[in-house]
Amino acid sequence: RLSPPATNFGARSIATPVELDAKKSIEDLSDEELKGKKVLIRCDLNVPLDGKTITDDTRIRSSIPTIEYLKGKGAIVSVCSHLGRPKDG
Repeated sequence: RLSPPATNFGARSIATPVELDAKKSIEDLSDEELKGKKVLIRCDLNVPLDGKTITDDTRIRSSIPTIEYLKGKGAIVSVCSHLGRPKDG
């Protein structure tokens, strides 16, 4: 048995406004929120290479303060990234 068609089919409903939280940074997290917690950081470590030699490590060095901050608060930090763009095939 089929249910009757919806009476408002195709009509737009008025969305209820959603209250969003303010943007946060890691400094907004309390010591209790970080201590012993596992934190995964995705860093942009796509560095320029000359063969297998890194020619500019600025992106790597700029990630260190965040990693050290989290470790200092007792977090268990894992870092992930990728290197380069996908190759065809």
